[in-house]
Amino acid sequence: MIRTTVLTLAAAVACAPLAAQPPSPDELWRFYDGGAAWLLPAAERERLAAAGAGERERFARDFLARDPELARAVESRRRQVLEADLSFYDERARLLFLHGAPDERLQVDCASTFKPIEIWHWGAGEGGRRVLLVRPSVGSHFLAWRPTSSKRALYVPEMEYLLEQFEELRGRIRGRRPDRQLCRDHAERIDRLTGVDGMFEFQAGRLTDAQVESHFAPPADLTAWVKAALAAAPAAAARLPEPEVQFAFPEQRGQRLLTRFLFTLPAGTALGVVDEKSGRESRLAVTGTLLFESLGSLTGGAGRAAGVSLAAFLAAAA
Repeated sequence: MIRTTVLTLAAAVACAPLAAQPPSPDELWRFYDGGAAWLLPAAERERLAAAGAGERERFARDFLARDPELARAVESRRRQVLEADLSFYDERARLLFLHGAPDERLQVDCASTFKPIEIWHWGAGEGGRRVLLVRPSVGSHFLAWRPTSSKRALYVPEMEYLLEQFEELRGRIRGRRPDRQLCRDHAERIDRLTGVDGMFEFQAGRLTDAQVESHFAPPADLTAWVKAALAAAPAAAARLPEPEVQFAFPEQRGQRLLTRFLFTLPAGTALGVVDEKSGRESRLAVTGTLLFESLGSLTGGAGRAAGVSLAAFLAAAA
């Protein structure tokens, strides 16, 4: 009797399905802050933000598991964002994820007049989808310009002052507005797009916040979005897997803090090898931005046996 009971229990345990593994913290970040959650309505994102960890994990796991094509489309658009070297906290990344690459991407290069501005356009001619994005300050991410932010938000402080003086002296001086003198083509195009001439002449039917927000709405037809994302998917290129990243702060130099980054690639990662006088090496180019300073490093490591993880250090003081 005892043997029968034990065998029956063992058989039941062996046949029981394994519980689905919960998403890792990195997988949860990739879902909620790295693209996929942008496919959800705002109300659903707010509900999940207030939900417990268990519910957030279940939702993220089940959402992508329900359709392999959806998971592929999400990963394809994520790869486009990463290859464009955009942060997922930059609103350009969200536009690229939702709508794909624009047909036109105009970078306004007129530092005497405007802050860094980009105009993204999908479609032909004057129609289609247009979004004006601005980087408010050095080191910040690009944000879509919204009318309630005021047209002032697009100008550098010196030009903002000149436009105020031009408006105060209207009728007593002649000539074109200062922004149209220094940056004519871009200034006129931005006037048309915003519906505001300069800073004070508001046009009828001008752009509204609701129209800007509509560009960030989730797709009305998720199936169509998946097809479009997969159809425009870039050819798969050889890519290194995402490394594990660790930080250390071993030393302070006056007001600067030495930061050490440790990048660890998974075992078995295939790397190219070059021959040097000192031996054979694998090299990795690491670039990025730390606060307001660009950093870059070419790290080399001796060839390693297969199956051994590769680690590379990068240090910078800021």
